[in-house]
Amino acid sequence: MSDLRVVKTKAAIESAFISLRRQKELENIKVNELCKLAMINKTTFYNYFQDIYELTDEIENKNIHQCIFGFEDFDKLITNPQQFIHGIYNSFNANDNIQIIFSNRWGHLVEKAQKELLEIYKKEINTNEKKMCIVFLIQGAFHILFSFNANADDKLKMLSCVAHDIISKRF
Repeated sequence: MSDLRVVKTKAAIESAFISLRRQKELENIKVNELCKLAMINKTTFYNYFQDIYELTDEIENKNIHQCIFGFEDFDKLITNPQQFIHGIYNSFNANDNIQIIFSNRWGHLVEKAQKELLEIYKKEINTNEKKMCIVFLIQGAFHILFSFNANADDKLKMLSCVAHDIISKRF
């Protein structure tokens, strides 16, 4: 069981970070201003994190993990790619923090999500050909879903077809 003081302190730090990230680029966030907003001293911050980048990494990983495992069909990429595409889109789209944390850093989001998904499916992705297919799907899906300006239903329908075709022929 976690110490309630630690949980509250880390929640205050994360909340302050998100608030600052709404206003500025990551590189412009200073530990002093974060501590002031979180109502903690710098020593407390440094008890938990080496610097602002370690904090960022923890928050990014936590939010990606929540998005990937936060929908019912996270394990259906191979068995039902349509369900998976819809689920992951809805999960990432519903997480407001993702939009804030990764603002102007979408490539970083895709890289981290891809790493986590490849780890989940490492038993099924046992050849270079399968890995290339999955990387292609992940990169393409994230780009189309979150960067391409089109109707969400159209994007999901197209991606579901592509995912189904690739998975059914290669796995």
